[in-house]
Amino acid sequence: MWEQLSSAGVQLSDKEKSFMRSLPSNYATFVSQLFASAHMTGNTIDPETLIVYLLQEFDLITISTKRPGKK
Repeated sequence: MWEQLSSAGVQLSDKEKSFMRSLPSNYATFVSQLFASAHMTGNTIDPETLIVYLLQEFDLITISTKRPGKK
């Protein structure tokens, strides 16, 4: 994952890397996509916005796992 971000020109701080390591893999992938997208558009993601995005992703994952017929 670090190689993909680095090849896109995204440089993460040690704090950001530690944060991403602490997440389950599906969230780490999601966050790396957010960081790459922000970098490509010349933006940054502040912690509050990141939390909002993570909560939205959690809701989507929760909804998709509770669909009828899904085990």
